[in-house]
Amino acid sequence: MKRSLKGAVAILAMLTAAPALAADYPEMRPAYPESWQNPDDDLRFEFGTRYWMSWGEQDAGFTAVSGGTTLGDVTISTRDQTHIGELHGKIEDLSTQTYLSGKAGLGLSTTGTYAVTPSSSGSIGRNSNIGYIGTDFGWLPWGDMDEGFSFGGLIGYQYWKDAPDIGSGQYGATFDGASNPTSFGTAKDDFDIHAVRLGVKGQAEYEQFDFQGEVAAIPYAAISGTLGGNSPTGYNFSGFGNFQERAPTTLTGRGYGVMAEGLVGFHPTENLTVRVGGRAWYLEGQLDAKFTSSSGGANLPTLDLPSNFARIFRYGALFELTGRVYSACRLTLCACPDRGERISLARVPALACRCVRTSSDNGQIYRDRPPPNCARPAQSQGRRPAGQSGASPHSSGRCRCGRSRYPHVLRAVPDRLLPR
Repeated sequence: MKRSLKGAVAILAMLTAAPALAADYPEMRPAYPESWQNPDDDLRFEFGTRYWMSWGEQDAGFTAVSGGTTLGDVTISTRDQTHIGELHGKIEDLSTQTYLSGKAGLGLSTTGTYAVTPSSSGSIGRNSNIGYIGTDFGWLPWGDMDEGFSFGGLIGYQYWKDAPDIGSGQYGATFDGASNPTSFGTAKDDFDIHAVRLGVKGQAEYEQFDFQGEVAAIPYAAISGTLGGNSPTGYNFSGFGNFQERAPTTLTGRGYGVMAEGLVGFHPTENLTVRVGGRAWYLEGQLDAKFTSSSGGANLPTLDLPSNFARIFRYGALFELTGRVYSACRLTLCACPDRGERISLARVPALACRCVRTSSDNGQIYRDRPPPNCARPAQSQGRRPAGQSGASPHSSGRCRCGRSRYPHVLRAVPDRLLPR
């Protein structure tokens, strides 16, 4: 009984002395780093819309040769103005300085003129089909994508359809004895481009403004499609009569070129950007046309017509409205090991914030230092004299300011609230 009573008294004495003993322990390094950031928080997303007020040009020339006889030259020329709506998005990995972007655009209205010599000319119809979809992967190793300037390269793919509504849109399906068409099939203008993009990109941010530009070479593009039919007008080669298409005229080939764009942006809010700029796409190459016709009451063999020249150019002004968000709120873990307190978690509630060491006093934020009237952290049973070294401004301990205690820990606050 006496032994049990002595043991209980000893345990009670140890528990009573524990706070005083703990106060004498030196400050120890925390089990967690003072600053830790979730890798997933380095993702940034941009999504928005663009309006491209574009002008387009197509030019191609062929020489028609049948049985060793030159019939004449065939030229195609279009000039259009097309209003294009575009959706675009980008995912940026700020930790690796890489991004993945995509865009898709569709022509909403096209007007202009065309000429197919020696056949027909006139105004572009209302059934034009102009659009594109593409994606790029970029790496900007020089600079900082999160702020300041960054520069690097990109590789990508783009599908581009540029098919103004030209011609009558039909070919002769059946003919009478003089090769005049008696019924028609559909032959809409249809021009498809599959292009590889290799280029460079640069971007910069300065306060509420940003600047970005890119230039991408097209080392190879596969081209295919059909030329808008011109029946019943046909092709009138001087001295050889009228040739009526009895099948759609197909086009195949390859090309090369360049694509460039530049934008200047303004940030009215932290997560909204308005940009204006310009864009230009140019492609040239070699085309082969297969022309199948009927003339003089006879069906002629298909002619293979290589192009003398072929080029396409689209350019214009860009207007953009874009939103920006982060993958999640940025996180900071803070430890106060000298008091044995729990790890605190600070979460950034706003966009475009930085996790920085701060302290506060009556709502005033101080960056990288405690409030100016803050004394050193209390130690043991008393406090350090003002002249002795104590916890640095980066300490995770608590400062005693007057009669109140203000924590000096890592906090996450919007940049605009921090003193410069």
